[in-house]
Amino acid sequence: QETQVPPEIVIALLAKSKEYEASSLKESYIHGDACCDQFIYTMIFKVGDQETTIRTSDGANHPEEVSSLLSDIEELISMAEPVE
Repeated sequence: QETQVPPEIVIALLAKSKEYEASSLKESYIHGDACCDQFIYTMIFKVGDQETTIRTSDGANHPEEVSSLLSDIEELISMAEPVE
């Protein structure tokens, strides 16, 4: 089923994401080794011609900015509504 997020919510998230210095974050914050079951999150940010990828996992020791970005994205997904 196709869903969409209200445009004003996406605009607010984009505005907030500009507060983060993605370029100052490491590329990977994966917790431990890859031997165990865990959720791994990959976030890709593209601003102009510059693309930044950040990977993290549950239990990883990542900066608060990464936790906040994950929360914002999860909130955005939870606001998706079915397309009629």
